[in-house]
Amino acid sequence: MKFGILLLTLASFLSAFSRAQDIDMEHRQFKVGPVNYFGYGGLDVGKVRAAFPLHTGDMVSFATLPMNQLRQAVRDAIGSPPTDLAIVCCADEQRLLIFVGLAGNTSRSLANNPAPVGDAQLDPEGRKLYDQDMAALRQAMMHGVDGEDDSKGYAVSAYPEMKAVNLAMQSYALDRGPELIDVLQNSRDPEQRIAAATLLGYANRSPAQAGALSRAVSDPNETVRNNATRALEVLASAPKGEPLTVDAQALIQMLSSGKWTDRNKASLLFMRLTESGDPNRSQRTLSGFHRCAFLLSGAYTCFVIVAVPLWLTSPGVGR
Repeated sequence: MKFGILLLTLASFLSAFSRAQDIDMEHRQFKVGPVNYFGYGGLDVGKVRAAFPLHTGDMVSFATLPMNQLRQAVRDAIGSPPTDLAIVCCADEQRLLIFVGLAGNTSRSLANNPAPVGDAQLDPEGRKLYDQDMAALRQAMMHGVDGEDDSKGYAVSAYPEMKAVNLAMQSYALDRGPELIDVLQNSRDPEQRIAAATLLGYANRSPAQAGALSRAVSDPNETVRNNATRALEVLASAPKGEPLTVDAQALIQMLSSGKWTDRNKASLLFMRLTESGDPNRSQRTLSGFHRCAFLLSGAYTCFVIVAVPLWLTSPGVGR
C-alpha cells in the first residue's frame, strides 16, 4: 500500500544527522510548500498569515530556518506563541510543508498519562536498529521514495536500504513483545520509549501489543504518541488481522491537539479503523469517529494526509 505519509518533522530530520554523516543535508536548499494553520477557532488567521515571514516558494535550509522569528511573528499577531511549528519534509518536488498551530478555541491540551519513572531500557541491538531506521527514512525522503507495504501489519519501505532495516526490525522484535512493552510503559527515558513504540509495531501481533500501543497514545511525549499511533495505523492495515480495540477517546482528544503530529496520526488511525464499514468493529471506536467527523466539520488539517492531492492543492488553512 502506498500513502504519502512517510514525512519527517524538523526535529526528526535533524536528529538523523548525527547518525548519518555521509551527506550534509542540513545545508541543502528546499523550496517552501504550503503553509498551513490549525487550531485557530476564534482568532484572526488572516492577521497571522500576513505577519508570518515564511511563504510558499521561499528557499530555505534546515540550518537557516528562522524558528525564533517565526514564533515571534505569531506572538506579535495574536498575543500568544504558536502551539506548534512543524516543518515537515518532504512533499512533491522536495518541498517543505509548514504546519502552524494556533491557540484558538479549537486547540486543546491533552490529558496525557503521567511520565513513567522506571529504568527499563532497550538492548543495544534494538536501539541501533531504531537509529538505522531513522537514518534510512531520512535518505528515503531525500530520494523521493515515500511508499511502503503495510499489508502484513508492519511497515516495509519501498526504499531498498530502509526495507532491509525494516525486515531486520521485524526479525528482532518478533518474539520480544513483552520486553518492548516493558520499555514503552516503564522507561523514564523518552528516547527509549520513542524507539520501543516503533519496534513494538514489528512484534508478534497480540492483544497485549495493541493494548500497550493504545495506552502509549496518551504518553506525555509527542514523538512517543506519534510512533505508537502510527504503529497502530499500520497494524490496522493488515487485511487478515484481527480488529484492533483502541481507546477512541484518546484519539478524539488528539484531533483537537495543538500539535500537528497528534492530529495527523489520529486522523490516519481513524481512517484505518473505519474504512471497511465493518459493523463488527469496536462500537466505542465507531462512536468516536462519528464525534470526530462533527468536531472536524470544515477542518482541513484532520484530512490533510488522508487525501494527499487535497493538501497539495488546497489554500492551506485548517481550523
